[in-house]
Amino acid sequence: MTPPSVIIVGGGIAGAGLAYALAGHADVTLLERDSYLARRVPKQPVANFVEPPGTAVVRQLAAASRPFLEAPPPNFTTASIRIGCGAVTIAGEDRIEALALRLAAAREQRSDARAIDLTEAGRRFPILRPGYAAWAMLEPDSAHVNAHALHHGYLQGLRGRSGRVVTDAHVVGMRRIVGRWTVETAASGRFYADVVVNAAGASADKLAAMAGIKPLGLRAKRCLAIMLDIPLDIPPNDWPLLRDISGDLCVSADANALFISIPDIRSSASPNAAPAEEDVVAAIARLQRATTVTAGQVRHAWAGLRSFAQDQNPVVGVEHHADGFVWLAAQGGAGIKASPAISRIAAAAVLDQCFPADLAALGLRAAELSPQRLRLQQSAQPKLH
Repeated sequence: MTPPSVIIVGGGIAGAGLAYALAGHADVTLLERDSYLARRVPKQPVANFVEPPGTAVVRQLAAASRPFLEAPPPNFTTASIRIGCGAVTIAGEDRIEALALRLAAAREQRSDARAIDLTEAGRRFPILRPGYAAWAMLEPDSAHVNAHALHHGYLQGLRGRSGRVVTDAHVVGMRRIVGRWTVETAASGRFYADVVVNAAGASADKLAAMAGIKPLGLRAKRCLAIMLDIPLDIPPNDWPLLRDISGDLCVSADANALFISIPDIRSSASPNAAPAEEDVVAAIARLQRATTVTAGQVRHAWAGLRSFAQDQNPVVGVEHHADGFVWLAAQGGAGIKASPAISRIAAAAVLDQCFPADLAALGLRAAELSPQRLRLQQSAQPKLH
């Protein structure tokens, strides 16, 4: 049987992960609109917990991905994917209940998560400002992901199995003719395939509309990461990642630098995710409120867009209203740490295979990820006259 031809639109973690999972089982072409891959993939870890807060589905996807992230296949990458020495999550007086819920959720995944007093929190993360937090929890075995190494490994595996990557491939038109998709790009020509996968991130709804498919109503939010050069009196060595339960600050230390992540700083209708100066200033101010850091030089600032469905679960599956069109979108903050499991689910949808049995055994269901669930929500909404 001839392998299907597949075009994946979007060369980020989602598209690259699926391309890797499909390589060897399909004729894969990965289209990236930018002139080089990984432009939107941070070269430093951005506080991506291997088993993160989020919906039950997101936590299951992350847990299912952990074996791959901890022990990737041979020759996948020379760099370590799993990075970190645990995580300390803190809360102010007004967020103690939220932290208690986070602790309960963490214990469902790992028994080592525990509450710690503020003295221990300060000992583990020495620049934590005294009096800033009211309560803290420790996840000794938590980690964040080297997104750049993971992305590179996916692409290396794709190319090693005869997959094709095309950059400067900004899609400007799509149509299905006689059972095949034709995809037009602005500068890289025309491509044909049996299946098209929408892995266009924050532009996923726009790409669907281009193909004549009703958008799902996904929402895009900006996230920000900053590498700040700052002399540290105490070498970080095994400092854990520090996270505020409010979600407005994640900090990790490396030598004389701090890596600051601010997820979901604002909603965004624009595809331009360049870091705004006011956001960088606000992020450093948040850092200074939470820590004893008073100054530092910004080495690099990176911004990106993350898209979300209304129920906060990813969208992975076949579009029932268009033959040969598969969604791989709305991964929000789960895109990196859950990509191994999500990629396998998307590959099964592309190849018209059953939902992976081992993932079903964990309690995951195709219906929880399918775009059809959002279609049903759309149809249930009252119409305005």
